[in-house]
Amino acid sequence: MIRFTRQGIRRSTVLLAAIGLSTSIAVTSSTAAPATVLLDHPLVGEIWSSHTNQLTTVDDIVAAAEVADAVILGEKHDNAEHHQLQAALLARLSTDGRKAAVVWEMIPPAKDSILARATAIGGDGLGAALDWAEAGWPPWPEYQPIADIAIARGLTMRGAALTRAQVGTLLGGDTDLLRDTKALPAAYQAALLEQLEASHCGAVPRTALGGMADVQVARDAAIAKAMGEVFDAGGFPVAITGGGHARRDRGVPWQLSRRTVLVVAFVEVVRGETDPARYVDPGVFDFVWFTPRVDEKDPCDRFRR
Repeated sequence: MIRFTRQGIRRSTVLLAAIGLSTSIAVTSSTAAPATVLLDHPLVGEIWSSHTNQLTTVDDIVAAAEVADAVILGEKHDNAEHHQLQAALLARLSTDGRKAAVVWEMIPPAKDSILARATAIGGDGLGAALDWAEAGWPPWPEYQPIADIAIARGLTMRGAALTRAQVGTLLGGDTDLLRDTKALPAAYQAALLEQLEASHCGAVPRTALGGMADVQVARDAAIAKAMGEVFDAGGFPVAITGGGHARRDRGVPWQLSRRTVLVVAFVEVVRGETDPARYVDPGVFDFVWFTPRVDEKDPCDRFRR
């Protein structure tokens, strides 16, 4: 049973009801508490369209998905609210007759055989079957609502994660894994390096940033490859991934430039910032769905210890 505060129950019920999915379907299997910071922020629950520069509704997301080849749902990994909303949106996107398939950034392709048996295993046991706890992601119950919807709807699921060995190879300077990727223009590459430096609060030597950027691009390409395999099988891929991989300018959509990809990003609100246009760079995402925060801690504190 999910542990909500009274405000959390009200807010999550409103958010899920707004997209036409019963809260009993979306959250009963999860044991993770949702984000509860800034629940009363005026943007919480709102959806911003970068095409109209206006607030919009989930129906517009669903309509845009109907003419897209694929959908990418970009998240903040440790925000359980994002996973609940991803699950609910997945339910809406899998009702139009297309063969939707979930592509997971978090699961390696070597475990696709386990995902293929997800119905028999069940959502409660799938995390253990995948050795999820050993992979370093937030607890499985936070992500389980997505798998539960996939199982309930009979959706195919595929993994797209790099192995630790592959990551180590890239960090060591071997770029063979990038051979078949679409290279970033110099300006985009520079922006990626700046973002990586900022996200690590300047604590990572600049000489190491190149390898980290290679890992980022390789992960984008791995997700794009898995999505391409879904295309080849006549399916409609819906990718579950971090917001950085969802970016149009240098993420998975860049690697899928010959496909029409719809990008929805789930973004935490910021205290005092009520202008939705100030949250993301123009054109990076098609839709931005605002949610409460997990916390307001300074992310750089961990680098100062």
